[in-house]
Amino acid sequence: MRTYGISWTDDRNDQLVALKLRGLTVNAIAAELGVSRNSVTGRIHRLRERGDPRLPAAGPAIMNARRRRKTAAIAPPVTIADHVAEAMARGSSSFVSAAFGLCTPTEAKAAWQTILDRYGWQAA
Repeated sequence: MRTYGISWTDDRNDQLVALKLRGLTVNAIAAELGVSRNSVTGRIHRLRERGDPRLPAAGPAIMNARRRRKTAAIAPPVTIADHVAEAMARGSSSFVSAAFGLCTPTEAKAAWQTILDRYGWQAA
């Protein structure tokens, strides 16, 4: 029977845990031990599953940080009012010409009201 991968001895496990506790990334640990990144990730996972007290479970703080990084990259939706206000701020067009190609008259009226409210402008 052929075995794949490396043999994880107690000494290698101790080395892995020590590097992890020093704050090294999985890639750095893999390079230090001469194994693949997936080997390190899998071994850490299996040690945590066994309840190794040296490696606390990845708690909500870590998971929430990952989730925040993903959601931070998502920009808020841009509204018609934003497009119209940007065109007007550049001074390149009036409200009517900026809104003409972007929306229906009903949407234009709502966009105008949003711009007035947001920027404190007075209707002429």
